[in-house]
Amino acid sequence: MFCGLSLGSAFGGLVASLLIGHAGWRAMLVFGGVVPLVLWPVLYFLLPESIRFLALRRDANRPRLQSMLARISATPVDASSFFVTETLARRSPVRDLLVAGRARETILLWITFFAGLLVLYLFSSWLPTIVSNAGGSVRSASLLTATWSIGGTCGAILLGRAMDRVVPHRVLACAYVIAALLILSISHLISTPYLLAPAIFLAGFCISGSQVGVNGMAALCYPTAIRATGVAWASGIGRLGSIAGSLLGGILLGGGWGYGTLFAVVSIPAFVAALCVAGLRAPIEGHNPAVATN
Repeated sequence: MFCGLSLGSAFGGLVASLLIGHAGWRAMLVFGGVVPLVLWPVLYFLLPESIRFLALRRDANRPRLQSMLARISATPVDASSFFVTETLARRSPVRDLLVAGRARETILLWITFFAGLLVLYLFSSWLPTIVSNAGGSVRSASLLTATWSIGGTCGAILLGRAMDRVVPHRVLACAYVIAALLILSISHLISTPYLLAPAIFLAGFCISGSQVGVNGMAALCYPTAIRATGVAWASGIGRLGSIAGSLLGGILLGGGWGYGTLFAVVSIPAFVAALCVAGLRAPIEGHNPAVATN
């Protein structure tokens, strides 16, 4: 599902390389505003609810639950015999994210989201400027940004596959460490396009791909009643990191820092994300509520 984010970023880079050159930057903003408006009715009417969420409120949602089970089950399943081993909570305050043994994982998730999105948005915001300052054209800068996003899409699929087979937090920790090393190497490849493109692809593979994996782990870290709250707060903290990343890129570039120092600074949050995600249990042990039928 989250591949759509990286694919959208890649598509945006390709569209920008075409639209800006022919119709100016305003055309890109028009395109970016129209597409969500077109998608809104599609999402409103067709996006399904979580089966586990519907099962917690079985009496009120039995027809919807029955219809959804029929779509995904090879054999008929009676909604009345479908249950989850959780209790229905009437509210999901933020404090529930920090009690019942969840505080450690919640804080580590928040730091991971913050650091990961800081690096991701710094690159997506400033990579075109860095490439242009190094002598590249606007078109090549847009295409290299698209290369970063395509790498993220591939990373989301392959890292997700690896997380299904190996301890998830170890996969993500290794990916963040590799990303940090790749970021350090980019400063030495900035003037060598045939080496820079693969390095940016692999960095996107690890950073964007890991961010998708962390989203998946976050959804498994909380019971259904507070899952949306937990993921939303982690994403919200991460958005603060994205703001910080854009600001940090501007400060570093505006301060005239050399590329070696700039990329060395950017690699630090990637190492921090690696340490934090390595400290997570995979996913929080014993906290993946079972779904069963009679």
